[in-house]
Order: sequence, then structure tokens, then C-alpha cells
Amino acid sequence: MRFSYDGTKVQPSNLKTNEITNNTLEYFEFEEEFKQALQYSTIPYEGEGEGIRGTIAFRPPVSESEHIIDKEGIGKVVNTDGGVLLGKMSFQMTADVFDVEWFHLVENEEDYPHTGIKININGIKNYQAQSTFRFTDEILSKDASLSNLILSRSQEDEEIIDKEYELTPTFNKDILNYELTLLEDVDIMKIKATQNDTKATMKVKLPKIDEEKEIQNNVPLEILLNELGEEDTKVTIIVTAEDGKTKKEYTITIKRPFGTIKGSIHTINADDIHIADVKLYDNKEQIDWENLEGHDEIDLIETATNIKTKEDGNYEIKVIPGTYDVLMDKKGYLDYIVTEIAINQNDEIDLGNIQLIPGDVNKDGIVEAEDLTCINIYYDVGETEADYEEAYDLNEDGIIEGEDLTYINIYYDTMKTVKKY
Repeated sequence: MRFSYDGTKVQPSNLKTNEITNNTLEYFEFEEEFKQALQYSTIPYEGEGEGIRGTIAFRPPVSESEHIIDKEGIGKVVNTDGGVLLGKMSFQMTADVFDVEWFHLVENEEDYPHTGIKININGIKNYQAQSTFRFTDEILSKDASLSNLILSRSQEDEEIIDKEYELTPTFNKDILNYELTLLEDVDIMKIKATQNDTKATMKVKLPKIDEEKEIQNNVPLEILLNELGEEDTKVTIIVTAEDGKTKKEYTITIKRPFGTIKGSIHTINADDIHIADVKLYDNKEQIDWENLEGHDEIDLIETATNIKTKEDGNYEIKVIPGTYDVLMDKKGYLDYIVTEIAINQNDEIDLGNIQLIPGDVNKDGIVEAEDLTCINIYYDVGETEADYEEAYDLNEDGIIEGEDLTYINIYYDTMKTVKKY
């Protein structure tokens, strides 16, 4: 059987990717029954203009099969009764319209068995001459699949490869919904989607954003996760095939398990405003709170979370499951530290009401003579003056004066509190 087509209107393309190719192994494939028995080859094109002429012939030795039989007086032939699919060839159109005349079946009853061509265009229209050999033409790809989907976290060290997370279930182009349970303190992640067909396009739906955003093939995009305690972060990748109609939506739901640490802090402020700092530290650091020398050392330790209380002194912190040390801190006051607070998912731990003790104006962990000296130096300095120090104005009345000294005398020799939960 011989056939030809006009190469100025159509070009062979890869059967899987639809990419233009001249490699016969990529644009032509026999059905399994005929892979060993038949061979496809090109021969000089004899038509007008440019094109390709192909031929299909037996490849000796040929064994009998369902459709390959011995015919008396002829030898082995392909029995095409009822229509037999020998193989498939892929073409990509180089013109905006399609004309079946670009394809020609060369047939001679004396030399060749009866064969045929069937050309399918998007599975809707077709041209058929008999029915055994079929050419498939997909003008626009319908491939809206991803070949990979990766969620990762950037490392602080640029020389270290980004940490990739394992999705549940493992990625498969036919599975559209995935989950990731994140047990790390991460606020920003990166998502990278790889298209199965590079001619497809992609958009992404991000949390808290109503509109869809363009995303490039195989290029990481940063996503901001919902905060602990908020709803799960859902990211949807919308893939639109080249045909503009076929779509797939891949959704990743990022779950952030958390527990809650809460409580309240009381200070001596005359206006009943009890604002203070609450700082969480990862207990894995094994901080020696008893022997730290002042806040110069404390400030060098990285916090897991750092918040201020409400004006009434209440606070509530969402944290990932783990073990933490909590530091309650305010300028001019002794620190209060609770260590080894183990918290699991959905736990709610109440540390109760803590009264911070005033007088440690230099934050060295004890109320003593140095604190008294500091206040005396700035005695009578008001909040409108350049020398005013908030830490020395213990009752926060806007002036450093006698009442502030009184607190130091009351709590003289009192040390910071460090206690295990």
C-alpha cells in the first residue's frame, strides 16, 4: 500500500505530544498485531510541490496472526474483511482549513491489496476511502493534564535545593485532588506545575484572591498560606488545553494543624491597660533561662511567635503542635517564663493570669541597686523630654518620679520567674 500527502499543508507530528517531527518512529505507529510483520518507509515524493510519500510492506519473516493469513496462489496477505486498523499516523495542520485532497491513496488492484484511508478530524468529521488504514489529524490538542505538581519550601541557604513535600495521594495526572498536612512553621510555599502538553495554558486560584492568575509551565510560584487557625489553604491549578475548551482543575488543600496557648497578663498600670509581650521559643533549643545574662542574650534567640497582648492583658496564640517555652515580657518588669509546654493538635492550654513584677528596669533578671540608680538618674524626666525612658516609668503616668522608686523598694532582690509547665 502506498500513500502520499501534501507537505505544504500538513506536517507529521509526534503521536503523543503533537510536536512537529520528521522522525518516523515518532509520527507513525503500527497496531500491536502488525509491529513485527509490517514496515513503514518513505519513498521519493512524486506529487506537485513538497510532500512525503509512504509505503507499507511486509517485513520477512512473517508469522500468521488474526489478520495475517496465507492466501492460495499469493502468499501471506492482510485480511481486511470488515475493516482492520493497521496503524496510526499523526499530522499537524499548517493551514487554517482542512481539505481531504491533500491526502492521496495510491492503489492498484494488480499489485496491491485493497486498502483504505480514514481521516478523523477531532472525532467529528471524517473522510473515508474504504476502511483499513486510518490517519488521525488533531488540529488542536485536547490534552489538559499535568505531568507533575510539586509543592516546596525555599531554603534560607540558596545553595541548598528547595525542600519538596510529598502530596497525598502521590501525584498522578488523572487524580485532581491532593492534600498536604504541614507540621512546620511555614507561611510561604512554592508551587510548580508541569504541563503534559506545552501548548496548554495555566491559571491558578490562590487563597483570599478572587481572580485567577497566570502561571508559567514548570516555573515555581510563591503562595501565601492562610494563618494558623484560619481555614485550610486551597490552591487550584486550572489547565486549559490547546483547543481552548478542554479543562482540568488540580486542587491542593494545605492543612495546618494547630493548638492554642492562651492566658492573661496583669501589670500595675493605673489606667488598667495591661499591654505586654508574649514570646514563644521552640523548646528544642534547650534554652538555659536561669543563667541567661539579661536581654542582650535573649534577643539573639529566634522566636517561634512574638505577639502583644490586648489592652486588657488577654492573649491567644495559635501554634503548630510541638513543645514551647513562653516568655512574658514588658519593659521595666521582671520576665516570667514557662517552659516545656507540650501542645498537640486541637489542644487549648490556658496559662492563667500572670502578674508581672515591676522594677527590673535594666532587664538583668533581678530588682536591685542598679535599677534604683537608673531611675534616680532620670528622676523628674517627663514623657515630652528627649531623655524620657519608658522602662523607668513603671506606673506609666508620663513622668519618672517617687512612685516608680517605691516599686523597686517593694520588690528589691526579687528575681525573674522560670517554671516548668
